[in-house]
Amino acid sequence: MTGRSQGLEPEQAVQLDDKRSVLQLGKLRAERVPLLSEVLELCRGRALVNIELKYYGHDVRLEERTIEIVESLDMSDEVVVMSLKYPAVEKMRELRPDWTLGLLAATFVGDLSKLDADFLA
Repeated sequence: MTGRSQGLEPEQAVQLDDKRSVLQLGKLRAERVPLLSEVLELCRGRALVNIELKYYGHDVRLEERTIEIVESLDMSDEVVVMSLKYPAVEKMRELRPDWTLGLLAATFVGDLSKLDADFLA
């Protein structure tokens, strides 16, 4: 489903009723952003997936929902999870202490030896 089929202007980025996003980049046609479950299914057994938790207004239970999706596909050993927000990394560590977790460090984060992350990006 594209933005044009929804009657949208090409420059618009919208949230569709089925919770799937549509993006418009320059002159490219609008394309639906795949669901996390779709990406995981495609990558299963082929690649390690780096999931970045992003907090832009659709973050209610984001950590828990991410865990539910990954575990429902039995892919806990095929993902790493990272976030720009250290509290998200801490929450993931609390919920899944055995998962590989990383901190996306785009700003000063202080003493790196005090951070409980398996990797920094």
